[in-house]
Amino acid sequence: MELYKTLEELSDKVSKLRNHVATEEATKTAFVLPFLVSLGYDIYNPLEVIPEMDCDISRKGDKVDYAINIDSRPAMIVECKQCEKSLDAFVLQLAKYYVATKARFAILTNGIEYRFYSDMDRVNLMDSKPFFVFDISSFDKHDVELLGRFQRNCFDEQKIMQIAENINIEEKVRTFLENDVFKCSDTFAKYIANSIGCSYSVDEVAREVRTQLNDRLSIPQPKGDKPSPIVNGEDYKAYLLVKKILKHYAYEDEIKYTSFKSYFTINKHGSVWRWIVRIKRTAEKVKVCFPMNDYKTNEWVTLDSIDDLSKMSDRIIQSFRMASFEKSYGDSTNDVVKHEKPQINRKSESACL
Repeated sequence: MELYKTLEELSDKVSKLRNHVATEEATKTAFVLPFLVSLGYDIYNPLEVIPEMDCDISRKGDKVDYAINIDSRPAMIVECKQCEKSLDAFVLQLAKYYVATKARFAILTNGIEYRFYSDMDRVNLMDSKPFFVFDISSFDKHDVELLGRFQRNCFDEQKIMQIAENINIEEKVRTFLENDVFKCSDTFAKYIANSIGCSYSVDEVAREVRTQLNDRLSIPQPKGDKPSPIVNGEDYKAYLLVKKILKHYAYEDEIKYTSFKSYFTINKHGSVWRWIVRIKRTAEKVKVCFPMNDYKTNEWVTLDSIDDLSKMSDRIIQSFRMASFEKSYGDSTNDVVKHEKPQINRKSESACL
């Protein structure tokens, strides 16, 4: 795929120059404009890629960095920030620009991360969350396939919106399942208790739901303590390191792994919903994701190598406790009681999951 190869070359360039790009203008020139070129846009044609386009509904001289026209119609706006800046603080700024244009799509980027927004929740008002995020430092064929929809020669607003709406629905259903069903919120537990006409407490119903869901959703681990054919050596090395860190906190057969197309996850009992860490590897770095706030959010941490996982033992133990539905996992592991051999009755343990 030609686009994939072009993006790989740009990714290498970004990796080499990232520490030398100190301003927003340098980010645009070195990273963002080549990205637009890779999608087939003529950055030298001011009728197609319009720099500093007016988005002035408040009469403050507001201008968006780039507006992209296709067939003389506005298709996208692009707001850029310096490559080391977090994009979270600039979403409202982009939303203000979005209202002032007729473009259906908006991109917020720091030259590394590209967040794609639209107006699926309310017409003409930009959604608060992107429907697609492309990371130039870490992507796979699926990411490139979706990004390819924004190429100049095959841009189709209706088809992209259909894909975006499907992603939006999928994300909302996933969030509902994770927060209400799989973790069995009090509201969901009360609904089940009322539906089956039982007098058990909400906590008792929730524990039983979690146990039964885990039994039905667990993904079997390949037999034997060896990597399966689809797991590479570095991922399996990460799995062994996490097992070593958790040897005083978990049973030998509790820590499992599951390999997906775009990432590798280490979890409890093979359940994809009770993950401890997720790992993405690029040519030069390793990205490790930790769950936070009862799986409501997460945090990606960049490491130099898989071996650096050994320095993250506190976070790994904390994640394991979260995966075990321990209410008091807290913000640190200082209160974790280490034991050489778990003294937990198997039957009572499963009742608490």
